Amino acid sequence: MTAKSEILSGVTVFFTMTYILFVNPQILSAAGIDRGAVFMATAIAAALTTLLMCVYAF
Repeated sequence: MTAKSEILSGVTVFFTMTYILFVNPQILSAAGIDRGAVFMATAIAAALTTLLMCVYAF
């Protein structure tokens, strides 16, 4: 792995998480679920899985 590929991977994951944080609540709020609750659940799930992968990779 090179530094360039690691940086590109990090930027890709950042933009993917940013995208899903805003799109997921919009999609699920159309089904009648509270938008704020979906946003928080998505953010918490993303944070926890990121931490788990950090521990696993370490």
